[in-house]
Parts: sequence; structure tokens; C-alpha cells
Amino acid sequence: MCDTCGCNQPPDAVTYRKPGGHDHPHRHGDLEHAHPHEHPHDHGHPHDHEHPHDHDHPHDHDHGGARRLTVEQDILRRNDLTAERNRGWFEGRGVLALNLVSSPGSGKTSLLERTIRDLRDEIPLAVIEGDQQTLNDAERIAAAGAPVLQINTGFGCHLDAEMIRRALADLEVPAGGVLLIENVGNLVCPALFDLGERAKVVIISVTEGDDKPLKYPAMFAAASLCVINKTDLLPHVDFDVEACKDAARRVNPALAFVELSATRGEGLEGWYRWLRDRRAKRPGEMTPLRHRLRVDGVVQGVGFRPFVFNLAESLGLAGHVANDSEGVILEIEGDPDGLATFRRRLAAEAPPLARIESVAVEAIPPTGAGGFAILPSRDSPGTATCVPADSAVCADCRREIRDPRDRRHRYAFTNCTNCGPRWTIIGRIPYDRPYTSMAPFAMCPDCEREYHDPRDRRFHAQPNACPACGPRLRLEGDGADPVTDLGADPLREAARLLAAGRILAVKGLGGFHLAVRADDEAAVRRLRARKGREAKPLALMVADLDAARALAAVDDDEAALLASPQAPIVLLERRADAALAPDVAPGHRRLGVMLAYTPLHLLLLREAAALGLAALVMTSGNAGDEPICLGDDEARERLRGIADAWLLHDRGILRRADDSVVQVVAGRPLLHRRSRGHAPLPVLLGGRGAPVLAVGPELKNTVCLLKENRAFLSPHVGDLQNLAAYGFFKESLRTLQELLECEPATIAHDLHPGYLSTRWAREQARDAGKRLIPVQHHHAHLAAVLAEHGHRGPALGLILDGTGYGTDGTIWGGEILAGDAAAFTRVGHLSCVPLPGGDAAIRHPWRTALSHLRAAFGDDLPDLPFLAGKDTAVVLQMIDRGLNAPPTSSCGRLFDAVAALTGGWDDAHYEAQAAIELTALTTAAAVEAARPFAWDVVETAGALLLPCAPIIRGVADAVRDGRTRPKSARASTAPCWTCWSRRPGAPRG
Repeated sequence: MCDTCGCNQPPDAVTYRKPGGHDHPHRHGDLEHAHPHEHPHDHGHPHDHEHPHDHDHPHDHDHGGARRLTVEQDILRRNDLTAERNRGWFEGRGVLALNLVSSPGSGKTSLLERTIRDLRDEIPLAVIEGDQQTLNDAERIAAAGAPVLQINTGFGCHLDAEMIRRALADLEVPAGGVLLIENVGNLVCPALFDLGERAKVVIISVTEGDDKPLKYPAMFAAASLCVINKTDLLPHVDFDVEACKDAARRVNPALAFVELSATRGEGLEGWYRWLRDRRAKRPGEMTPLRHRLRVDGVVQGVGFRPFVFNLAESLGLAGHVANDSEGVILEIEGDPDGLATFRRRLAAEAPPLARIESVAVEAIPPTGAGGFAILPSRDSPGTATCVPADSAVCADCRREIRDPRDRRHRYAFTNCTNCGPRWTIIGRIPYDRPYTSMAPFAMCPDCEREYHDPRDRRFHAQPNACPACGPRLRLEGDGADPVTDLGADPLREAARLLAAGRILAVKGLGGFHLAVRADDEAAVRRLRARKGREAKPLALMVADLDAARALAAVDDDEAALLASPQAPIVLLERRADAALAPDVAPGHRRLGVMLAYTPLHLLLLREAAALGLAALVMTSGNAGDEPICLGDDEARERLRGIADAWLLHDRGILRRADDSVVQVVAGRPLLHRRSRGHAPLPVLLGGRGAPVLAVGPELKNTVCLLKENRAFLSPHVGDLQNLAAYGFFKESLRTLQELLECEPATIAHDLHPGYLSTRWAREQARDAGKRLIPVQHHHAHLAAVLAEHGHRGPALGLILDGTGYGTDGTIWGGEILAGDAAAFTRVGHLSCVPLPGGDAAIRHPWRTALSHLRAAFGDDLPDLPFLAGKDTAVVLQMIDRGLNAPPTSSCGRLFDAVAALTGGWDDAHYEAQAAIELTALTTAAAVEAARPFAWDVVETAGALLLPCAPIIRGVADAVRDGRTRPKSARASTAPCWTCWSRRPGAPRG
């Protein structure tokens, strides 16, 4: 059963037959493929033992021994790979391939017979006939005078690209001719499966009904031509031709139509004219053209030039390609069809790390020169391309590292054009080796050969190196506590230290990690004490998906994220039997897990695994909230007293990049921290404008540079409340402006007057004459979401945040804003309560809880357990007198208050700890089963107000009545916003 459309497509009973010849039965389980692992009905992936779904097979075994093939989206992707090979075969011979699709009884075979008889002396024709079992139609076509091969699919409904590939080996298709593929069909699957054809033609009979476009819109959307056949029967059937056309045009405005009767020969000239216009011409029949293409996006350092070279060569096109400071510039010359194919495949087949944003095409005079060349990079000051992000080690490089016969076996700096460092080693654009931290390493002859061969995987891979010429590892001990017998192999000795419970500083890709064995509670506690990280969860690193699954539940979406080129930390549901020290993530049901994403990490994890360590804590190499350490000297200084040893190397890190953090929510990735692997890739904006530098807030800071139609985001900076972080903030601002060669005259800053980022912006206005744009914190959230989703607005934004300075001088954080990037109106918010002590209330959630109790109960405060032993008199005085107690509508502080009310979260060692840990006690089932506490909406001065007091009273009653399960209280607050937004008369957007 084909689950893509519900048809009965058998995976193992396809027969290839010629009239008068022998049958060729093929069974998909044992065919001899030229490329066996690209077959669309294989196990869903190439047989690479490092594939992220090594043990996931889409073959379900039903009862009774019957096998059911589950068709997944991956099959369509593999089908497309084979289709591209077919397309290259057609284009190389100048063959126009057409996929003729219809339901049975449309008169398709009669149309083919007539077409062959009328055009065989003018256009060479061949046919691939798709049918279920019989050979009758193929015999009729052969009798008409065209070579034909029939594919019997058993009881299936469609052909796929692999079937066509096999047929092409047995069928003589004349060069410069037309191949007509008569597809069996129910008009669903043929729209999904690309055969490599130039166009799809849908054929319907007037006896079928004029509602076919409504029933099968995907087919009509994919088609280039609709043939309405058997028009001689129109007087006798209920078929409205114009209604059929109108329905089809609604899904495909460019669809062409031909009305005919194949048996009578009426209207065939329109069909023949369409064929003649699209017939591919033979080489030499076309006047050559030359185009200049400007390709913009992430196209440097990702293997784009060799891709262009090989594509142009395969199509027989001439020209050249080069990098410059704007992106990639290329000139291409050849026949019009070849140029059109080149442009289409340029976008469809770009390297995995490339991201094409735009292609500008300009016609220029042909030169007649032959061959295709890769030219040296051009330096064009004043503009800048997208800087590529770092990428995790690819499967090819992993295989080389494992292979004892390979010259890069166990080499910790193996990379190619598809993986490795980018952003973290770039000094300037264009991205060429002399401008990177690899400049000091002269390539050996073998690496030099790879680097200059456009057919090699390492062509112009700027970090290319090997053990003979590249960076090298070394292990250093702490002078105050020297590590004895460091040994000859730094990786093996480092693993031995980890196994002994020592703390290791590891120089990675965008800075240092602090590593310790994850199953040793004493070692983890020692790391926390030395690092000054009392409670915040620690990230884990494992070698592969199997090791990740031993720690946590990993679904397909999470596995894809873990194994992606970005290789972020993914938040996963912890397994109850995970062999981890409790102090790795105290109070959390989720673990932050990442796969080893550099060869160095991969080799270290494998050495550790040999000593029984399946997972390592791999947390940022810093103390407290400082930025991640960058260079060797900085790490020796700042990590002294934390690390017992340093695993170092001599490749410089020029840019800091902490690990990105992602969680799958409702089947989609949600970025909690956008850094390594993502930054500094831009967000595309809907329009262009003057450059603007946005300096961000004080907590969880990231800076942004708007240039033309892109927003370039820095890696995660952190909290600007210590000198080192503030230095990194200024370093990030300088880096973006220098790399993008752009110094904006306008700076956007947070409305809060006390933020260090705001103060920096004001200094620039004073000292350099910069124009300032103050932005309300939550308006920035609304604008950012609009930009991320390409929506110009206006829209209604629900912003549930911690704290942000409001336009009325209060602290906002639970808002409904209506507006766009330019302006907003505050149309609703949570009721305000005093925040006693300001930031002190964030560190001590019981203060916020007391404030909410005062607002809900007045002087008659309930006697709740969490108040025992607290100096409530002083805090109540601050609340009542408004002393250092700014009013806030913060939803984050409401969550803190609920957590403190239920008990157990008097203090927070990091922002939102109480709310996060309370959430960890909540299950999806509990949220679904919970009922909201009593509440109401008050309309005041044109705005909606949601009072928090009824919720707080409900929580307090639950605590007093002994219903003290924290998850009950947390779940009860969740439905309120949904109910509010659905309330009659509430704003819509």
C-alpha cells in the first residue's frame, strides 16, 4: 500500500515488457541498482552506519507475515535524486520528456497512436507505457510506429523515477526527440513523484466530469498542459468545459488547455503545436547566449564554486565563477535550454550548507570562449555577503576519521567544504584562507592538490588540513596541581583524566568547554562549586544518537535536530533510568543534549566511551555569567582554579560562539539560544531601508545589524551585568560592523534608561553623533516575530515575558499589543502588582508571591506555609508605601509567585528558576485535565485588564486545602490567555 495516496502500489512486483520481447520482472528487494541506496523504495535512507536513523526502518511488519511499506517524505526526496539523474540523461540527449497522466478511459492511448502516426516523420518519438498487467496498449503503440517499453506495476497507481531510470536502459529514445511517458494514475501520486520529465500533461475525458480540478488540485497545479479529450461527446454528456477550466486556473493560473477528439482528429493541431514549441533542439540548432549571474546569500565557504563548476561542465556550458565581497559572481554561456536548466538546478541542487537568497540575471554578449573556470576571489570594498556559520562534522569526514587506512585517521581537525569551522575562524570577507586563522598553516602537497581540484570534496575548503600540515593537539596540566604523565596521545590521556573525575577545559570550535564525567556526582558538584553555577542545568555531550537515547526520549524531529549541521543542544525528556549524576539538571525533567559536533569532540567521546563514559558534561568554559573563553591565555587565566587540565590546539578562534539551544514544540524547532551553527546568518526582511544597529536588552543580550533587506544577528552574548560580558557585547558590535563593512548612523536601543546597552547607545549619540531610536521591549518582541515569519502586520501580539520597561514607566511583561514594526497600541495586560525590591524580587520569588497575596487579600493575608520564617513586615512596608517597589504586569513574575505560593521556591539562583522547575513538574496530561481558576476581564479606558487576584486566591485556597501538588497550580494558569483571546469582543488580529 502506498501511504502517500492510499493506492495499492506494490513495492516488489514491477515488470518491464517490450512488445514481442521478453519480460523483465524486478523485485525491489534484490534488484541490482547502479546506485542501490538511492532507490525510492529502500529502507528510507542510504546505508551509512552513521545515519541519524540507523535503526529506524519504515517497513512495518503486519500480522500473518504480510509486509506493509510505509511511504515517508524521505522517499519523495530520494525519488527526486533519481529524477535529477533522469533529467540529466534527457538533457544530455536533447530529449523532451513528458509525463502524461490521466485516469483510465481518458483516451490517452488513442491520442498517442494518432500523435505517432502524424508526427513520426517530423519528430522522433518514443513511449514508456505504464499499466497494471496487460500489454495491449503497448502493442497498439508499437504498431503505430514508435519504440515502446511497458512497465506493469501490478495493481499500483503510478510510475516513479527509478522505474523510468530502468526503462531508459532498455528503450531506444532518439536524440532530439520526444519521450511520452503514459503514466497510470488516480491523479494524486503523479503530482508528487518527479520522473525527470520536462513537463506534466494531465488528460481528462469529457465523460469523467468537469470537477476533476477540484478533486485533484495537486495534479492540475503541477501540470503545464490540460488536454480535454473526447470533445465529440460533449452533446451527449454533462460536462462544462469553461467550468473545468476555471476550476483548474484557480490552482494553476498558467495552465494551458487543448480541446480535442483523438479518435476523430479534431483539435489535434493545438496539441501538436504545443509539442513542437517545447521540443528540445539538438546541440548546434540554438544560438548561444551568455548570462551574468549575481548569487546572493550564504554562498562562500560552503562549496558553492565547485558546485557551479561541476554543474556547468555536466551541461557543456562555458564561463567562469568567482567570489567577491557581495557573494558569488558568474558568467555562463551556452544554448538557451542549457542556461535555463543551469539556473533551475543552481537553486534546486545547491550544496547542503548553502542558502541562496537571490539570483540576479543579466544578458551579456557571448564570447564564444570554451571551457569553464574558477577565478580568484575579488575584493570589492563597501559591501559584504552573508558570513557562513560553523557546521558539524559531516558523515564523509566521520568515516575518514574512523578509517585506519585513511591519512586523516583520528585527526581532530578533519573538515571539508560541507562541514567545519566558518564564522569562528573568519577574520574578514571574502572568506579565503589568508583571511582566516588557518593562514599560518601551509598545506602539504596532498592537501594542496585537494584544495585546487574543483572535483574534490575539499576544493577551496579554507580550513583544509591533515596531520602532516595542520593544527595539532596538546594537553597541559595546571601549574598549581600538575597532571602527571601526560603521555604521548593527548586525547587518550584527556579521557583518562575524565574517567578519574578530573575537570577538563577543552578548546573547541567557538571557545572552551568545561568537561567532566556525567555519571560522577562528586565530580559534577565539584564543577558547579568551582564554576559558580549552583543550580542551572548543565549541557551533556554524547557521541551518537544511540547514546542520546540512553539518556532521554528522542523522537524523529529531535533526532534530526541533534544530527543536523547546526548540532545544537536539544532539550529532551529525561529517561528515568538515565545513568547520570542527579546534580546535572536538578529540578528538571528535561536534559540539554548535543552530539559531538567536531572531530576533536567525537574522538574525545570515543576515547571516553572506551573507558566506560557514555556521556560527558560539556558546559561553557567560563565562570559564572562571563562569556565563553576564547584564546589559550585567556582560558589559562580565567579557568585557573576551575579546570585540572587543558586540552588545547594551535588553531586560533577569532569569534566566540556558544552552543545553540533548541526545543521541539508542537513538531517545530523553537530556538531558546541562537548561536553556534545559526549566527550570524541573517533573517530576511520584507523591505529595504537605511542601516540600523540594534544593541538589545541587558539580559540574554544579542546584537543585530540591519543592512538592506537583512537582519544580521550576533551569537548569544549573555547578561551584561559583569565587565567581561560587557566587553563581549562591544566586541560583537564591532565584529558585525567590520565584517559587513557597515557603520550605521542610527542605533536602536531598549527603552529602559538603566541598561548598559542603552547607556552605550547614548554614548555613541553624544560622541559620534548617532541618531537614537528607543524601542519598547515588548514592541521589539512583536516586531521580531513579524520579521521572523515575513509578516508586515498589523497583528495582535501576545507577549508573556519577564520584565520590560513600559511607556508609562511601569514594568511590563504580560501584554497584548496591536501593531506592526513601526508602532503599537497596548490593548490589554495583566493587572499590576508592586515588585518589592525590584531585581531582588526576581532572586527571591517569595517577595513577589507576598505582593500578589497583598493585592488579592488586602490586610487579611492567608497563613500559608511558604511565609514561615520570612521577614514579611519589611517587604509589606515596601509594598504599601511604594518604596523601591515598581508596579509590574509581568507574566514571568506571576509564574514566580505561583511557584513560591505552592512551596519550595523561596529563592532563585538564576532567572525564572522557580517557574522553570515548577513547569518541570507539569505534564501535558495534567494541563489538559486542569480547569482554570475563576477570573474575569475588566475593560478600562479602552483596554482589557486581566486581574491576577482571582487566580492567586484560587492557588492560595488549593494550598490551604491540601491540594498542594505544584503541577495543579501551574496548569491552572495556562488556559487563561487562550480563554481571554477567544472572549467575545476581544481584539482580533
